[in-house]
Amino acid sequence: MYKGKLKSWNDKKGFGFIQSDELEQDTFIHISTLKAMSRKPKRGDVIFFDVEKQDNGKTKAVNCSIEGVEVKPQKVTSNETQKASEPKGEKSNGKILIAVAIVVIVVAGIFFY
Repeated sequence: MYKGKLKSWNDKKGFGFIQSDELEQDTFIHISTLKAMSRKPKRGDVIFFDVEKQDNGKTKAVNCSIEGVEVKPQKVTSNETQKASEPKGEKSNGKILIAVAIVVIVVAGIFFY
Protein backbone atom coordinates (compact mmCIF):
# COMPACT_ATOMS: atom_id res chain seq x y z
CA MET A 1 0.00 0.00 0.00
CA TYR A 2 1.29 3.42 -0.96
CA LYS A 3 0.82 6.79 0.69
CA GLY A 4 0.65 10.09 -1.17
CA LYS A 5 -0.86 13.56 -1.29
CA LEU A 6 -3.72 14.47 -3.57
CA LYS A 7 -1.86 16.86 -5.87
CA SER A 8 -4.87 17.87 -7.96
CA TRP A 9 -8.61 17.19 -7.93
CA ASN A 10 -11.36 18.01 -10.46
CA ASP A 11 -14.60 17.71 -8.50
CA LYS A 12 -16.81 18.17 -11.58
CA LYS A 13 -15.12 15.32 -13.46
CA GLY A 14 -14.44 13.20 -10.36
CA PHE A 15 -10.75 12.51 -10.78
CA GLY A 16 -7.32 13.75 -9.81
CA PHE A 17 -3.69 12.78 -9.29
CA ILE A 18 -1.76 11.56 -6.27
CA GLN A 19 1.88 12.45 -5.74
CA SER A 20 3.86 9.87 -3.78
CA ASP A 21 7.55 9.85 -2.85
CA GLU A 22 7.47 6.08 -3.38
CA LEU A 23 6.49 6.28 -7.06
CA GLU A 24 8.20 7.89 -10.06
CA GLN A 25 5.07 9.40 -11.58
CA ASP A 26 1.81 10.83 -10.32
CA THR A 27 -0.99 8.28 -10.03
CA PHE A 28 -4.48 8.77 -11.47
CA ILE A 29 -7.34 8.45 -8.98
CA HIS A 30 -11.08 8.27 -9.79
CA ILE A 31 -13.93 9.11 -7.41
CA SER A 32 -15.30 5.56 -7.76
CA THR A 33 -12.36 4.26 -5.71
CA LEU A 34 -13.43 6.45 -2.79
CA LYS A 35 -17.16 5.53 -2.63
CA ALA A 36 -16.81 4.26 0.93
CA MET A 37 -15.47 7.57 2.26
CA SER A 38 -17.79 9.86 4.22
CA ARG A 39 -16.70 12.91 2.19
CA LYS A 40 -15.25 13.76 -1.19
CA PRO A 41 -11.50 14.18 -1.50
CA LYS A 42 -9.87 17.59 -1.64
CA ARG A 43 -6.46 18.78 -2.76
CA GLY A 44 -3.85 18.12 -0.07
CA ASP A 45 -5.56 15.03 1.40
CA VAL A 46 -3.29 12.13 2.29
CA ILE A 47 -4.41 9.09 0.33
CA PHE A 48 -3.58 5.43 0.99
CA PHE A 49 -3.82 3.35 -2.18
CA ASP A 50 -2.68 0.38 -4.21
CA VAL A 51 -1.56 0.75 -7.82
CA GLU A 52 -2.97 -1.06 -10.82
CA LYS A 53 -1.42 -0.86 -14.27
CA GLN A 54 -3.86 -0.01 -17.06
CA ASP A 55 -3.83 -1.41 -20.61
CA ASN A 56 -2.33 1.86 -21.89
CA GLY A 57 0.69 1.46 -19.57
CA LYS A 58 -0.38 4.20 -17.17
CA THR A 59 -1.16 3.56 -13.52
CA LYS A 60 -4.29 4.17 -11.50
CA ALA A 61 -5.01 4.10 -7.79
CA VAL A 62 -7.26 1.35 -6.41
CA ASN A 63 -8.39 0.34 -2.89
CA CYS A 64 -8.15 3.96 -1.82
CA SER A 65 -8.86 5.67 1.47
CA ILE A 66 -8.40 9.19 2.78
CA GLU A 67 -6.34 9.52 5.96
CA GLY A 68 -8.50 10.62 8.89
CA VAL A 69 -11.80 10.31 7.01
CA GLU A 70 -14.37 7.83 8.27
CA VAL A 71 -15.71 5.06 6.12
CA LYS A 72 -19.44 5.59 5.70
CA PRO A 73 -21.71 2.72 6.73
CA GLN A 74 -23.02 0.66 3.85
CA LYS A 75 -26.72 0.98 3.18
CA VAL A 76 -28.55 -2.32 3.00
CA THR A 77 -31.87 -2.38 1.18
CA SER A 78 -34.73 -4.54 2.43
CA ASN A 79 -34.33 -6.72 -0.69
CA GLU A 80 -30.64 -7.31 0.13
CA THR A 81 -31.56 -8.10 3.75
CA GLN A 82 -34.13 -10.65 2.58
CA LYS A 83 -31.63 -12.24 0.18
CA ALA A 84 -29.00 -12.41 2.91
CA SER A 85 -31.38 -14.12 5.33
CA GLU A 86 -32.56 -16.75 2.81
CA PRO A 87 -30.45 -19.86 2.50
CA LYS A 88 -29.02 -20.23 -0.99
CA GLY A 89 -31.19 -22.31 -3.27
CA GLU A 90 -34.33 -21.89 -1.14
CA LYS A 91 -36.23 -20.13 -3.94
CA SER A 92 -35.37 -22.75 -6.55
CA ASN A 93 -36.14 -25.60 -4.11
CA GLY A 94 -39.58 -24.09 -3.47
CA LYS A 95 -40.30 -23.90 -7.20
CA ILE A 96 -39.24 -27.51 -7.67
CA LEU A 97 -41.52 -28.67 -4.83
CA ILE A 98 -44.47 -26.81 -6.34
CA ALA A 99 -43.81 -28.35 -9.78
CA VAL A 100 -43.56 -31.86 -8.27
CA ALA A 101 -46.80 -31.34 -6.33
CA ILE A 102 -48.63 -30.24 -9.49
CA VAL A 103 -47.37 -33.28 -11.41
CA VAL A 104 -48.46 -35.61 -8.58
CA ILE A 105 -51.93 -34.03 -8.50
CA VAL A 106 -52.32 -34.29 -12.29
CA VAL A 107 -51.14 -37.95 -12.34
CA ALA A 108 -53.45 -38.81 -9.42
CA GLY A 109 -56.35 -37.06 -11.19
CA ILE A 110 -55.75 -39.04 -14.39
CA PHE A 111 -55.38 -42.31 -12.44
CA PHE A 112 -58.63 -41.89 -10.53
CA TYR A 113 -60.59 -40.58 -13.54
